[in-house]
Amino acid sequence: MSSFPLITSKNYPVEQLRGNLRSGWADALLAGLPFLLGGLAQGVPLVLSALEMTERTSSIPSILSTIFIGLFILSLPVSFLLARAQNWPLWSAGWVPLWVLGVIMFEEWMRGWITGDNEWFPLMDFLMLVVFPPVIAYGLVRVVRAGRLNGILAAMPVMLVSWIVTNEFVSNLPEGIVSLSSWVLAGIVAVLIVRFRGVAFALLSVTGLMLVSGWAHTWNGIYLGGMLPFSEPAPTPGAVFRAFVPLFSFVCAIGLGPQLAQSLRDLGLRSGLDRGLPAYRLSLGGILLMILSALFHIHAQVNSGALHALLPAADLFARLGTYPAGLWLNLIGLGFYVAGFILVVRAARRGGNLPGWLPTILLFFSLPGVPFTLYLASSSVGSIRAFLPPAVGNTLGLGWVAIALFTLLFWLRNMSRLNLLPH
Repeated sequence: MSSFPLITSKNYPVEQLRGNLRSGWADALLAGLPFLLGGLAQGVPLVLSALEMTERTSSIPSILSTIFIGLFILSLPVSFLLARAQNWPLWSAGWVPLWVLGVIMFEEWMRGWITGDNEWFPLMDFLMLVVFPPVIAYGLVRVVRAGRLNGILAAMPVMLVSWIVTNEFVSNLPEGIVSLSSWVLAGIVAVLIVRFRGVAFALLSVTGLMLVSGWAHTWNGIYLGGMLPFSEPAPTPGAVFRAFVPLFSFVCAIGLGPQLAQSLRDLGLRSGLDRGLPAYRLSLGGILLMILSALFHIHAQVNSGALHALLPAADLFARLGTYPAGLWLNLIGLGFYVAGFILVVRAARRGGNLPGWLPTILLFFSLPGVPFTLYLASSSVGSIRAFLPPAVGNTLGLGWVAIALFTLLFWLRNMSRLNLLPH
């Protein structure tokens, strides 16, 4: 089979990983704009609705809310057309989840306008819990192929939105303040990422952003929103920490998971299109199957209220999340992952393209942590306490985030040093 040139200065700018290339401020500001508009559209109406207004000024919150939401909606098609005209530049990556959200919102609006029913259709809860997460995960894996910075920017809106669950019962003013602050801070981070184009900086800054934003959201939920578990006697910083860690590890997995998958894909491409790439797909398929198993497990809890249901669950998908079906799905997925990973490593070793055994071993143990964080996050509905003490689960959650970050930084350093950076 003929060989293909996998590395050129055009298809993989190594300088971008080292932070030597910079974007103009116009591109950087366009990257931060969706976060600013998202924060204004979500946070400002919440803050204004909580303020006391006189009779003369009572219409101001409604007017400003309409303006900000209108600007956000208008920005979606305009940014899409501009990005398409510029051949999808880096700044457009952060807009991708918002474009998808815009399509869903438009579909729901059209359905409500045609049918007169403004409520979500019955399958939407199932779609949001079981179908959308793996679709989003695969979509982020696809986006990161255009560049690691693209994947980080595309993951940021999804990561921010994931914290909303902690503020469901928080009053409008504190929820609005935390939401607006988080989105504006995310916009600043996006501007700096696009301006300076350093992957290490991007990974660390986004993780730090989730640390700050997630803690603020969780503090709101514990102290002001009724998120306090029955096992906690009163709201305390310790209670915030124990609720924060499982969600933090899951949110970080949204951003770090596609980056870890891209590392394995880099190795697969470097090993050859005939052997390395199919093996990578087998391994990635195993991870996606384990993610599905975790989602089925959560779906089973929501529908049956039990971890190991003795009676058949209400539907097939809930049944797949109970014992022993969930265990078999995880074992099959893990088998696919291990087999594919071994094949990729063997092909890379034969071609002399292995970046070293330590980064390879770290990558091997980091990737399965992505579906594991789903089980940690589901502690809000009581699952992880059936398996592990909270202290052990929290230690494993924080440990996985630290190991995944170290793996990515170490991997990129070794690959760059050895000039093994396919794209």
